[in-house]
Amino acid sequence: MNMLLGLLVVVLFLCFFIKDYRKGIILAAMTIQFLAYLGTGIPGVKISTLLMLISIAIYLFKKTIKQINPRIVSFQGEADYPKSLIIVSLLFITSFLISDYNAENRQTAIVITNILTMFFFPYVFWKSISSMEYLRYAIKCLIVLFTISFIIAIPELLFRHNYYIDVIGNLFLLEDFVIDAHTVRFGIKRLNSIFSYFSVLGTISCFAFFLFFNLKYRYTYLYDKYKVSINCLCLILPFMAFATGSRAIFLGLFAIFLSCVCDRCFFKHKSFKKLLLIFIVVSPIVLYIVAMVIDSIINSDTSKYAQGSTSDLRMLQWAICLPYFLESPLWGNGRMFIWDVVAKENPMLLGAESIWFSILVDYGIFGGIAFLSLLLVTGRLLFKVKKAFVFFPVSYFLITLVSPDSGIQYNVYLTFVILLLKSNYFAKEDKVTLIKKSKYS
Repeated sequence: MNMLLGLLVVVLFLCFFIKDYRKGIILAAMTIQFLAYLGTGIPGVKISTLLMLISIAIYLFKKTIKQINPRIVSFQGEADYPKSLIIVSLLFITSFLISDYNAENRQTAIVITNILTMFFFPYVFWKSISSMEYLRYAIKCLIVLFTISFIIAIPELLFRHNYYIDVIGNLFLLEDFVIDAHTVRFGIKRLNSIFSYFSVLGTISCFAFFLFFNLKYRYTYLYDKYKVSINCLCLILPFMAFATGSRAIFLGLFAIFLSCVCDRCFFKHKSFKKLLLIFIVVSPIVLYIVAMVIDSIINSDTSKYAQGSTSDLRMLQWAICLPYFLESPLWGNGRMFIWDVVAKENPMLLGAESIWFSILVDYGIFGGIAFLSLLLVTGRLLFKVKKAFVFFPVSYFLITLVSPDSGIQYNVYLTFVILLLKSNYFAKEDKVTLIKKSKYS
């Protein structure tokens, strides 16, 4: 059964690829990419990884056919992938390959697969959104995904158990960790819905909220078609992020809210007065919750609301990682060294709750430079669109600063950066079209 369902999902996606390969790639990026734990039924093969590799292969095949006979395949509307993102991708690729070459236990095949899925697939995704129609399709897929996620979350919140994970574990072979955290924070069961862990749901909810908020108040050409759905998700997604109970997510969400507050379009919009009135009414509850959250972050060692990792614990985790980092400070010890070696030898490492632990131990200083370059380059690209957009990479930085990167790979972050850049690109195109129409009307 596990193998049949996994392969059936792959076949269904292949049908989309055959019908319209761009929509097939977009559908994979907007859905199965976020559910990386689902296996095909073939041991060691994830549905998401297989579909991303197929997407890359199809795109390269189409490109090759185009070179042979330009009449057969059209790539009209494709914009050039930002050169700065190509440079960052090359930094990561160099880091991954050299780190693996220096590792005692080489995992070259997996490293190459990771390179393809993390950095080549976002390139193909960028190229697939070649028109406003494809961008609208991507937004539609994302709306459906989070609508399903919210529906699944309702019984989880009510009964404090994720029944979806029970079902999915029986139907599919799981190729990655999937954890239903039964702990309660701030009176709410820590939510993960259809995602593998609460931090995954929280991070993607922050990213999606940022995107939908800007569709509503800035890119109305996309918003108008999905007005009701986007309005609902703009209210639901911050709650879902909060329901994870993760202080790392709270920090990321705070950065996203700062960006929203800095947006003049929000204050000028007719809904601002309504939202302000609602906020005033519920402000006693909101301020009480905010006070609890701030106390749990600032006083993580003593606050009764913290109930999680403390600053002392993270210092202990760094003390554990430091000797291993110093063994190979420049290039690191190789992929997953922190989990395959460090964690086994040091049980107190626990979840290694900062992305910097795994980056420095596995990929060294060069890996750290690559990661910072990713944040700086994407920040610069988004800053050119709008200054307040720089809070988006800041949000990602804050989340990963105090939590592991499990389930939130670089391709997920790049996917949302691409959606923001494409939304702005086609907004300009939409304005030009309206100007031309007004001239000839």
